[in-house]
Amino acid sequence: VCCLGDALIKNNEEMLKALELNREGIEVLFIAYWDFMKPETRVFIDRDIQPKKIAVMHIPVDEKEKVVGDLEKLEKEYPQMVIFKDYMQRLVL
Repeated sequence: VCCLGDALIKNNEEMLKALELNREGIEVLFIAYWDFMKPETRVFIDRDIQPKKIAVMHIPVDEKEKVVGDLEKLEKEYPQMVIFKDYMQRLVL
């Protein structure tokens, strides 16, 4: 499991590359929606982390409909994506 919390991949790219996470067999990557929405972040995830599942989190209640809609547009490209849509939601991954 790799949880990036609120960290932006762009600001931590060198450190994340040095960790060689793609060699660790990451089962689940937890990432904030605002970072996952960036195409360059998704390229980094595909190339340098390669998780089996991507759990997108920190979706604000007042923007939930828009953000979830934007994320759902990526579901075909990222079938391994799981969207945490509700406050304190629990899922089995």
